[in-house]
Amino acid sequence: MGINFILFSERLGRVLAGEEVTLPDAAKQPIQNLHAETEIVTSWLREFENETSWLMVEKIGEEEIDDLDLATVMDEINCFTYESERVIDTFINSITQQKSQSSCSKDIFYALQGLQSRITKIKQRVQQLKHIDPEIMDDFRSVEAESGYFPASSSSKNRNTVGLDDRMEELLDLSIEGPTQLSVVAILDSIGLDKTAFTAEAYNSSYVKHYFDYLTWIPAPYQYDPDQILDIVTVILLLFSMLSKIKDKDYEMKKIILGEYLMTKRYLIVLDDVWSTELFDAIREILPDNQNGSRVLITLTLIEMVTSFQFENGENVRLDIVPTGGPLRVTYQGWPFLILYHGSISLEQNIEEAIEGPMGRLTVISCKLPFHLKLCFLYLSVFPAHLEISTRQLYHLWIAEGFIPDNSEATAEKYLEQLINRGFVKANKRRTGGTIHTCSIPCRCRPVLLAVASEVEFIFLSFMVSERKSKKNVKRINVFYKQSDFVHFVDDDSHMHSLLYFTSKSDHLDPIDWGIICLMLEFLRVLDLGSLVLIQYPSGIENLFLLRYLKLNIPSLKILPSSLLSNLLNLYTLDMPFSYIDHTADEFTLHARNTA
Repeated sequence: MGINFILFSERLGRVLAGEEVTLPDAAKQPIQNLHAETEIVTSWLREFENETSWLMVEKIGEEEIDDLDLATVMDEINCFTYESERVIDTFINSITQQKSQSSCSKDIFYALQGLQSRITKIKQRVQQLKHIDPEIMDDFRSVEAESGYFPASSSSKNRNTVGLDDRMEELLDLSIEGPTQLSVVAILDSIGLDKTAFTAEAYNSSYVKHYFDYLTWIPAPYQYDPDQILDIVTVILLLFSMLSKIKDKDYEMKKIILGEYLMTKRYLIVLDDVWSTELFDAIREILPDNQNGSRVLITLTLIEMVTSFQFENGENVRLDIVPTGGPLRVTYQGWPFLILYHGSISLEQNIEEAIEGPMGRLTVISCKLPFHLKLCFLYLSVFPAHLEISTRQLYHLWIAEGFIPDNSEATAEKYLEQLINRGFVKANKRRTGGTIHTCSIPCRCRPVLLAVASEVEFIFLSFMVSERKSKKNVKRINVFYKQSDFVHFVDDDSHMHSLLYFTSKSDHLDPIDWGIICLMLEFLRVLDLGSLVLIQYPSGIENLFLLRYLKLNIPSLKILPSSLLSNLLNLYTLDMPFSYIDHTADEFTLHARNTA
């Protein structure tokens, strides 16, 4: 709790140090006064870390709040942070654009005075708060001694590695060489096996990519409603040009259009982290069976779900008869399922071990991470579950967000190693010298990661739409499904700091969407358009003065415009992996130390 406020306080320090802009003399003292007050509240937040962490656990668990005064103060702090960021951003932008100092200075001084008054009142309120009754904190304190670490047990580590190559070969065989009818391959959650990473390895393999015409990964959470599942699948699978044609169609017509489109195509759909058999009914209703080897690959988190299956003789599956080596051939209401359970202990033992480390415990532990590691951990929520994260990209994003104090990749790697040692991140591949090349998020950490990141308004996840959460105070948005998502999510608010697009579809960016980015998102620090293709260099990007990280996909671009780097003085990373620049302006050389 209070993460965004502490980040804002640290940013004020950088502004005063001249790291973002050269301040007019008249503005230095008001900002200095504001910074001094925020530092006092920051100290209080660190002192009350146990209380605010406990509040976090209560909110995520939707439990009754023990300390309503604390909850109210934290809401005030979050609201203050949002409005303060807007004031400072507007001021810095006006200086960068060299607007008239007279009207600008008067407005900023009035705004700073208002913020000064509000933070003083907040400071007075927090100083009156008392620590929670120790008896209420007993459950919290019981894990405090272990709060820095959450490694897998040694037995789990062994189970995670023994025979994994053979199991992967088995999964690939079931996906590619199985029956021609549409069937489901379900991977059970096993202590010690990162089922998401295991599934992602198969999903990303060259064998699978060459065999299937279309692949899509649908991350959890999602509603188990056929209408919603149908909308998600059509948005991901259909051509962008077809989406407008089905936009206003009813459920049955959408299903017909999807069926006709997939009639001659072999497809693979992954549904990660499934908790209910209701999803089986939904996907069975909307997906056509073309008898061509199409597959649905599911990871099951709730182990007890296997009791919903039947053997061919009609006998129900029991936990004590599920084999540790598969596949187990069963049916669900006559639909064929192949279940893989890659554990060396019984399902009943597996459940007992899982109960010993519930989500609440890991939530507490993540809240107790040192602040710099907490930021870096929460930022991993921007990446899809199946993605093997490039550390080069990760480090530059951390730096652009201001999480790495010296802008050093060596420091960023040190932070990542600490998260790996504490069990929050997994190192997938290392380079010859031992440095980390790629990493991923262990499946046991991801539910907590998403829950905490969403609750503290660190990021707005486009697939975690919640009626009780507002986008208003959130500075980061990631898009997993389609490019129009970010247009919808930024429609009502322009104060976004990071916009990231993560999908495997290489759609062309609609010029209207680009216009919205430049017009409404003037405070962006991070803009990663991923695989979205731009026909030409986009006009207006030079007006995003605060950008520190920029990734564009413009295959036709040969010359880098001089306006890009002459205007974007804060740019640290420029990533254009699909462009072949054979000529750059002289300014590029001047700024080369800030780009990659």
